[in-house]
Amino acid sequence: MGLVQKGARAFKLLISLLIKGRYRMTTFIIAPDGDNEDLKAAFAGAAYPLEVAVKNLMPRTFRHNALDIELRTCMGGIATETTVNIGEFAQLQKLFTEAAAVGRLNRYPEVLELRADIAVVGGGSADLEPDDSDAAS
Repeated sequence: MGLVQKGARAFKLLISLLIKGRYRMTTFIIAPDGDNEDLKAAFAGAAYPLEVAVKNLMPRTFRHNALDIELRTCMGGIATETTVNIGEFAQLQKLFTEAAAVGRLNRYPEVLELRADIAVVGGGSADLEPDDSDAAS
């Protein structure tokens, strides 16, 4: 088995471990150099409204008025976190844009962590199990 095949098999195993039943846990770190396409990929297939855990990773308070979020500083290694309901992807994009801008202005390497359980459409972990044809190669 070639190195690429081993890597693909390991990736399939990792993905199957991340999927819990018919949901996959998505964790996305908003960074100042983040890209909207990365956000789209992370939350692809999500059904809205979506419950998202938002965690402050900055040494300053973060406020986002549209979603009524106020997260205190993460000084002392204790990050503050809240859960919000996101009604549509556009709200998630606005949160992402505002948080990334704060990170750029203040030169923070990481700004917020977003976590959500996203329903897996059609299939589930069984579809991602490695098949025996990988081992035969």
